[in-house]
Amino acid sequence: MLCVCVVDPFTIITREAGAGAISLGVEGPSKAVIDYQDRRDGTSDVNYVVTEPGAIASHYDAVLRFTLLIHCITTLPPHLQ
Repeated sequence: MLCVCVVDPFTIITREAGAGAISLGVEGPSKAVIDYQDRRDGTSDVNYVVTEPGAIASHYDAVLRFTLLIHCITTLPPHLQ
């Protein structure tokens, strides 16, 4: 059983993933309080706390989405015009 009111930490490593945006959530029977810290070195620390127990740990899912940022080129270089 997942412990209630105990901080569960983990680290996200995106160092070699390129520029992007992270969205993070914890889904389960109760709301989770999430603390996200971008360390600015390609890693992020995440701590979350749930307020109600789940019967088994799988009742809570950490959902992480990483979206690559794509920059649009508005002007073509001379050799491509």
